[in-house]
Amino acid sequence: MKKVLVISEKNEARSQMAEKWLNYYGKKHLKVWSAGLEKGIISVLAQKAWQKLLWTFQNTNRKL
Repeated sequence: MKKVLVISEKNEARSQMAEKWLNYYGKKHLKVWSAGLEKGIISVLAQKAWQKLLWTFQNTNRKL
């Protein structure tokens, strides 16, 4: 199993979405984490997009 770390500036949206997509579609082959270089606030637009995809932030831990 390959390990992947998706890094972004603040880990507010794209990196977390990439983490979820890669973990979902690559679950047999990949283990993925996301992290940010700075602490940020999760984007409202990302929250709305995630809700449309039936994902929640309950199990999402933002990391620095």
